[in-house]
Amino acid sequence: MTADIGDPIQFFLNRDGEIGVDHVFAYEDTGSLVAMLTRAAGGDGTVTRRNVSPPGDVSLPPALRQRLESRLARAVRLHRAARAAVPTDPVAQTAQFEVP
Repeated sequence: MTADIGDPIQFFLNRDGEIGVDHVFAYEDTGSLVAMLTRAAGGDGTVTRRNVSPPGDVSLPPALRQRLESRLARAVRLHRAARAAVPTDPVAQTAQFEVP
């Protein structure tokens, strides 16, 4: 039995199949997202975490991880590019990048 996992890259593409968003933040980098939203809204940047999963082992067997990364290659490249674009200053302008 296999899961029918859609390709998350579809959420980011425009009708021409190109990245159609201005900013992408890695899940692990909520600080940069909050900083950008705070600048845009002029708020205090306070965010309350809700609906947070408990800690646990979420690692995948190497063969399964390789299959998923192969199948979702563009999404993996987008995620890696977003993580690499994390500015050292969280208030700095978000880096622009393209995903082939």
